[in-house]
Amino acid sequence: MRGTLRLGLLVAGVQAVACGGTTPTQPTPPGPVASPSVATSAQADPSSTVVATPSAVPTVAGPKVTTLPPSPFHPVMKTTDSGDLMRFDDGVVYVSGMRLAPLRAGRFDFDETHSKGLPSYAQIVSLNGSWKTGASLVALTGNGRVGWGESYRYRGGRWLAGTWRSPARYVPEYSSAWRPGTTIVLSVDSMWFGHGPAFRLSAIGAGAKRVKVPKLPSKARRQTGDMTPCWVHPYIPTGLTAVTTGEVFLFVTDCQTRALQLRTFSAAGKETAGPVPGGVSDVNHIDCDARAGTAACTVAGKGGVKIVIYRAGTWQAIEAPDAAGAPTVSNDGTVYFASGGHLRRVVGERTEVMPAPSGVSLSGAVAFTDTQVFVTGSMKGDDRHTCIYGTEKPAAGVQEAAFTSGQRPRTLKLPKAATAECPSLYVLLYGFTKVTPADYEFPLTGKAVKGQAAFKDVRFVVVEDNGKKYFGAFVPDMKVGRALVKRIAAKVKNSKPALLCAAPKVLREVTYQ
Repeated sequence: MRGTLRLGLLVAGVQAVACGGTTPTQPTPPGPVASPSVATSAQADPSSTVVATPSAVPTVAGPKVTTLPPSPFHPVMKTTDSGDLMRFDDGVVYVSGMRLAPLRAGRFDFDETHSKGLPSYAQIVSLNGSWKTGASLVALTGNGRVGWGESYRYRGGRWLAGTWRSPARYVPEYSSAWRPGTTIVLSVDSMWFGHGPAFRLSAIGAGAKRVKVPKLPSKARRQTGDMTPCWVHPYIPTGLTAVTTGEVFLFVTDCQTRALQLRTFSAAGKETAGPVPGGVSDVNHIDCDARAGTAACTVAGKGGVKIVIYRAGTWQAIEAPDAAGAPTVSNDGTVYFASGGHLRRVVGERTEVMPAPSGVSLSGAVAFTDTQVFVTGSMKGDDRHTCIYGTEKPAAGVQEAAFTSGQRPRTLKLPKAATAECPSLYVLLYGFTKVTPADYEFPLTGKAVKGQAAFKDVRFVVVEDNGKKYFGAFVPDMKVGRALVKRIAAKVKNSKPALLCAAPKVLREVTYQ
């Protein structure tokens, strides 16, 4: 896991063109040219987007949009790391493993004190609250065989272990900002054997003790059929979001009809069922974000891709491109989502387009306010660097982050990011813990690579580095290394493989047939 490594950072200023593209020669407001307004009533226009309650499936039509040149985005940071942008209530944070770098005065602050008290062998799942009034986070950790969730709270300049920990095997699968200072988390039993609930809802954060967590229904276990969570639950969750007014929304697959449904828990805890706005079925994936009284989800499946938005008791569905990414909701309640070369902004019943810098393909977005919007992406043809762009031009120029991995002692030779010139390419897969058997063969990895001809020259090994044991693989070239990273990340749940330039000491080889 990438969480097993500590990260060192070298920060330096570079020219504004470091991440490619062109920056505007004159200030450009973040609100671009909008498409024509769309009627809000089905009676006015049967093909229009309809605002409706969950009990009615809206008719959806994607409004035409007008691209605004030039791009309103300016390069903010360039990095070879594969971290993510996340946010607290009072600002944007760059997250890499368990390391936090808040945005301060236009630059990401990588001072280690922001992560003081956090474990290295874990991965941040969600952030909540604010640095000033009490931040909290949910992390996924484990012992090499099973995982579980843990909470941490920020007090007195350091992170302290919180009061919440999911039972062993229950991993935090979905989470959402909920009541003020509270995150709601749905944890899934990753090794469910038919005994007990397969998933649970929990409240985490400063306000957790003041809220009533919805209770998921269960039923008597069936004695026939395949052993699935439907033995003890009437539905299987596939997505979660919530709003500060108390409502919690679960996207689920009904166990009897196999249809996609939206289950709504009112602020008082009453549960109702209805179809998913937009008419999507056979869902492939659902990604959600929520802020204040607005929740938004990208729902992809049979019927296309829709952005479904909840405000003040009503749902709205907007047709989206197939490449639509996860939505982000600003403090102002505006919904954004990245799609290829554009950031799309939903305002009322119209869609606006904010183009990326020339030659940049966007992969994600985080909106803090409507004047502080950030996107991540990379130059086409360059898969080594990730660039962060913002609607505010940094006064100090573009920040360049060159990460190295490993511990900090002077006696340790630090592994470096992989390059084509590296003489020893190594993919770090997992770390050993005190309870990992010495002869453990990591069967999930074997299953993931079985029958894959692309990995015939890969050498899987248990290694030792700085007194600790790890499992990984030596690869013949960058192409195979990237393919292995992608394969393991997709097939081994909660894994975070990393391609490094390293030559750790080999203890034994692991052979997969």
